[in-house]
Amino acid sequence: MRILCIGDSNTWGFDPNTGLRHKNRWTRQLMALRPQDEIIEEGMNGRTFAFDDPFTPGRNGLRALDMLLMSHEPADFAHASPVDNVHMDETNHGRLAQAIHQTIEERKKGEGQ
Repeated sequence: MRILCIGDSNTWGFDPNTGLRHKNRWTRQLMALRPQDEIIEEGMNGRTFAFDDPFTPGRNGLRALDMLLMSHEPADFAHASPVDNVHMDETNHGRLAQAIHQTIEERKKGEGQ
């Protein structure tokens, strides 16, 4: 299964303490939970869910959504994270990865896979 993860700095894995990427970001935790699947990280620092930011143009996630879906086609599951740059610590990263993993499993059950 190809799983596309679209989001902001939390999906990218921004660590506000270092300015670098978390090694244990939620997308990597999802990879550990689903080693049989391809997890596609499509995070961008400063991306908003649906709003234009006059100070950092080109970061409106809704405007980019069609292009992202087409560029990673075919994707079996897409998760768009609408958190809009809310700080997440590693505990929350793990919870998000687990929630997405469970969502995928429930979807597969519903489709009879």
